[in-house]
Amino acid sequence: MVPGSTNIFAATYTVFAEIVKSQYPKLMPTYYPVADILDTSFVKELVGGAQKATAAQADLPAFTGERVKQVVSRRAWDIKFASGSNKFLPEAQTQLRAMFKDLVVASGTVVEVHGHTDNMGSVDKNQKLSESRAFAVKKWLEEQSSANFPEGRVKVFAHGSAEPLEANDTAEGRAKNRRVEIVLGLSQ
Repeated sequence: MVPGSTNIFAATYTVFAEIVKSQYPKLMPTYYPVADILDTSFVKELVGGAQKATAAQADLPAFTGERVKQVVSRRAWDIKFASGSNKFLPEAQTQLRAMFKDLVVASGTVVEVHGHTDNMGSVDKNQKLSESRAFAVKKWLEEQSSANFPEGRVKVFAHGSAEPLEANDTAEGRAKNRRVEIVLGLSQ
């Protein structure tokens, strides 16, 4: 595998196997791990031999600076951050890994990361916080796999407290308003 990339077959297999397992638990209570069904030894041999020869760069998709024009998917993720910070809490890792797998499978799409906050604190502070959290998600994705998240694929939008899902007058409502939404789409 190329450094900085993720095995798209493995990610796709796992994501869809988990969907089938959750929807049809009696028919498919479990599935084989990808390592048991995928043999990449021949690819490793090819890469080993190719390293001795001059290798061409792989074709990578080019992403423009345009926003999504056709939405394919929209989902709010419950990524936990330290209060008033863009630092992930340990429990955020489960959500981040699940999001990563989903986004790798959707490799030809543009990813918009929309940061939202509750209304506690000033409007300006919330705007900056939502932006820094959205950028933290973008950075995390790019660090996981720079080949799958090349320059221009992930775009950041900050909304602060401007688009609440619930009223901010209860702790539960404020918790729902603190979110990161991922919009997948096409820019053409």
